[in-house]
Amino acid sequence: MSSSPPPPPPASSSTKLFIPQPKDEDPSCRIVGILERKRPEENTQGKPIALIIHGSMGHKDYIYQRKLAALLPIDSFRFDFRGNLESGGKWSLAALPNEIDDIQCVAHHLHTVYGYLIRVVIGHSKGSVTSCKWIAGATKPLPGEGGEEEEGGGGGEGGSEEARQVRAFVNVAGRHRMYKFRYLYDLHEEAIKAQGYGIWKVKVAGKPVDARVYPHDIEAFSKWDTTYVSREFPSNVDVLTIHGLEDGIVPPYDAVLHAQAFDDRVGGEGKHTLHFIEEADHNFKGHQEEVNATIVEWLERLQEYDERKGKGKGKGEGEEGEKKGSSERKGEGEGEGGLRVKFTGIWRSRVHRPRSPSASISKL
Repeated sequence: MSSSPPPPPPASSSTKLFIPQPKDEDPSCRIVGILERKRPEENTQGKPIALIIHGSMGHKDYIYQRKLAALLPIDSFRFDFRGNLESGGKWSLAALPNEIDDIQCVAHHLHTVYGYLIRVVIGHSKGSVTSCKWIAGATKPLPGEGGEEEEGGGGGEGGSEEARQVRAFVNVAGRHRMYKFRYLYDLHEEAIKAQGYGIWKVKVAGKPVDARVYPHDIEAFSKWDTTYVSREFPSNVDVLTIHGLEDGIVPPYDAVLHAQAFDDRVGGEGKHTLHFIEEADHNFKGHQEEVNATIVEWLERLQEYDERKGKGKGKGEGEEGEKKGSSERKGEGEGEGGLRVKFTGIWRSRVHRPRSPSASISKL
């Protein structure tokens, strides 16, 4: 008698969320995003989730983001920053502090309403810059630890409980030498001198958009500090940097400088991996599948390594490691599913040798 076929895997779900942003001047402002759940029938309490962050004049579904959400091994949330596509609020070139507040707002909502643990953050371009700064809030004091009380659970320049949950950060085409952004003034110099601002003409979700570029915004963006990375970015967080060698917006050498900064962190086991993609531009046109494959494999290998390491420990060693981990991360939930344990270092900052066109990452 033949056995019955196994039941089909549960269908994933996509849900649009409208999250209030209390820090906006408009009390009706909402941040709009898509929650992707791998197993919608399961409780989300304690489950890991990834945040997918877009860059300048981008949105939640541009470049590789939507396909990446479908490929990730865990639930994810991708959203539009204020002033972009569906979210409320006003757009500004130099709104980096506002975007950090938006990340905190979203993370706080997912944690307090759904019970998620923010384990992975994936940022592109300016979204990588703001994500990196938000994660650095893990090293700042929370309210009750000497930090100031902030609406929305922290963030900004203060500490963030949700940022302390992060175990992996993916920096896709992120800028390190911010002063080089002044090239935008040269592009719009004639219009700025004539009318006080330039017009940045782009297409967002297939529709033409004219954005005003003011000289004070270019200057504020160019003066954004990135020297904090080696001092403040959590030393227990593993980092993957992906950069195209034909990037004409953010020079590829910025990826090398990021590698140096992340490797200069002291006190933890977090490592940095650098992945260059030959012939790829800033938006990875024609190479987006490689970006997604690289991110997914990197996350899976981190998880596999942690699982092997956990099985190989003796009882005493495991107990000691557990005590150490809990002391490093106050208030961390146990969680279910993948990415619930500390990522540890099998990676180094170097260009890996791909095994196939899908671009795997070599292990040391």
